Amino acid sequence: MKTKIHPACVLVPLFLCTGVQASPEVTVSGHINRAILALDDGEGAETYFVDNKNSASRFRIVASDRIHDGLRAGARFEMGYESNPSSSISRTRPSVSAELKERRAELFISGGFGAVYLGQGDGAANGLTHVDLSGTNMVSLLGHAHLMGGSFTFFEQGNAGPTLSDVMANFDFESRYDRIAYHSAGPGPLTLRASVGRKDDMVYEASALYSARADFAKVSVGVGYSSEKVPGADDNETLGGSASVLLDNGLNGAISYSRLDTDASRSATNTTFRLGYRAGKHASSVDYGITDDLDRRGDRATYVGANYVYKPLDWLEVFGAVRRFELDRRHASYDDMAMVVTGSRIKF
Repeated sequence: MKTKIHPACVLVPLFLCTGVQASPEVTVSGHINRAILALDDGEGAETYFVDNKNSASRFRIVASDRIHDGLRAGARFEMGYESNPSSSISRTRPSVSAELKERRAELFISGGFGAVYLGQGDGAANGLTHVDLSGTNMVSLLGHAHLMGGSFTFFEQGNAGPTLSDVMANFDFESRYDRIAYHSAGPGPLTLRASVGRKDDMVYEASALYSARADFAKVSVGVGYSSEKVPGADDNETLGGSASVLLDNGLNGAISYSRLDTDASRSATNTTFRLGYRAGKHASSVDYGITDDLDRRGDRATYVGANYVYKPLDWLEVFGAVRRFELDRRHASYDDMAMVVTGSRIKF
């Protein structure tokens, strides 16, 4: 009889895979996340039709199966497909052509020891600045207000200044890149993660995530650190994390803090606070966020926002949000920005 060798055998000793005959289980999934965004930057209000960058449209294929007692292996391939990303459109660029973008292309193996990932995927600390139990992250990732309208410009008496993303960011570590990563299987409710990979130069990340259930609440806390080598310059170092509590009565809160150090004398920080309430299929929250010293030393960009998500079915969400952005810069007086967005995400 001809024996099939599982593709994951490249990750484990061959003797563990001998005799594996079944093809891996394959699943296909994804979602489409579209929205209407209206923004007034002081020069007038305009309306745009966008892909919600908080959870951009995408599709994925995952193949995995058991290769030995207590041991699974597989592969994950995920691509994003965004037409008019909400972080990229602007008054001067109202339409952005859709294109496929690699998100993940990785192999993995998991068991009682934890999990190991090899290829393009999340760094060890990615996502730990927006740990949030409010149920509204889909329309407003904690601390990531610039994902909606980030390319719009602040104006001062009709003169264009910096964009929203120039002065407001979350510093969520190194996102996705080609790396090898390890996630522990404990101890207890604690998960430890580490990764090393390469962008233009080497990237190193480490993090810890704690998620537990108390008698009256759920608690989730994540902290992380990353270091990116920069050829010919000081390393970029990011330190930060977030924490969230969801009470049994639906009240919840979250806080996020992160700091980016680009050289010995230059750093920028982001702090965001969130209060929310969940009841059945409804989730709502209010935010206040501050980014200091990102574009220029002394800059302070702030926003206040309110978010709402209605989830009548597991595969359907309807959302809305309002935000107001301000930029405080020495010797300047920029107009505030006001934004309203509504839309829906459908999973498949």
